[in-house]
Amino acid sequence: MNLVTKLKTMLLGWDGQFESAEVLLVETADLLAELQKRDLVAEEVADASIVIQEYQKLVTFFKQEKSKVQREASRMNQTNQKVRDYVRFNQSSGFEFYY
Repeated sequence: MNLVTKLKTMLLGWDGQFESAEVLLVETADLLAELQKRDLVAEEVADASIVIQEYQKLVTFFKQEKSKVQREASRMNQTNQKVRDYVRFNQSSGFEFYY
């Protein structure tokens, strides 16, 4: 099995899950670096275009996951800020309270 076919098989076999995407990214990094050093023969060009499309899907998936994590972190920071403001207000008003 040549390098392009191996990459194509790996990328097409991805199940769409985050954990397997991380593994796939690590496994394909060396193969992609090696592929960039080589010249493609005519038979490999069609497979290489499929590899590029599938790799772009993988990158898009990671960008979407990153934005989800950033939104969740922002939401958590806002919640924490509301709690801190509430505690600060109650401390400044002289009331003691317990959670």
